[in-house]
Amino acid sequence: VTVGTGIVPDASDGAYLGTTALQFSDLFLADGAVINLGDDQDVTLTHVADTGVLLNSSMALQFRDSALSISSSTDGQLDIDADTEVEITTTTVDLNGALDVSGLSTLGGNLTLSATNPVISIGASPNAVTLTHSSDGLTLDTNSKLFFRDSAISVGSSTDGQMEIAADTEVQIDTGTVDINGAVDISTDLTVGDDVSLASDSAVLNFGADSDVNLTHVADAALMLNDAIALRFRDATLG
Repeated sequence: VTVGTGIVPDASDGAYLGTTALQFSDLFLADGAVINLGDDQDVTLTHVADTGVLLNSSMALQFRDSALSISSSTDGQLDIDADTEVEITTTTVDLNGALDVSGLSTLGGNLTLSATNPVISIGASPNAVTLTHSSDGLTLDTNSKLFFRDSAISVGSSTDGQMEIAADTEVQIDTGTVDINGAVDISTDLTVGDDVSLASDSAVLNFGADSDVNLTHVADAALMLNDAIALRFRDATLG
């Protein structure tokens, strides 16, 4: 059958092509051909030469019902909607762009940040806390802390060059040796469960708020009490 202009039914919605038992085979449409759907042609599928098929405006492809669809609600944005779950089954999902997740994320495997110096931002701006990777390690931003159990137990740095470990009851370090290369400033009592060694020659033990009394190690010889300071026994009369 060769048609010069067009084929029209005798009334709107009044004719069909094929039947459930007698189907046509292939359908061939020219470049730029348009399939119009609906009495007022509100939904169209347009052939884009050598590229694809274009669904018009904000119209959607629906699956099962209107709750499952793919559409574009605004220029530059693709919307994939599902009332329960969107499942992607593949070996790798490659996303080239920012990822904005507004709900809970559950990862069943490892998370790898492959940027040169990736930054993890936690919380809403302007109170977000950032964790930045560098060749030296991970850096927590200024004045931020790591909390354990509650805000009373933390590790942080409020001053440049100073690290702070805070606990409302006790800081416990379980290890064979604690090696501190620097001065130790203890503002309250110090309790030691074993020996105390001053390992350097001429080591000094200072007593008092202004260090007015001190004991100095004299190498291979003695302990020297400073100036006219005395060793007392029982009270001031024995010394």
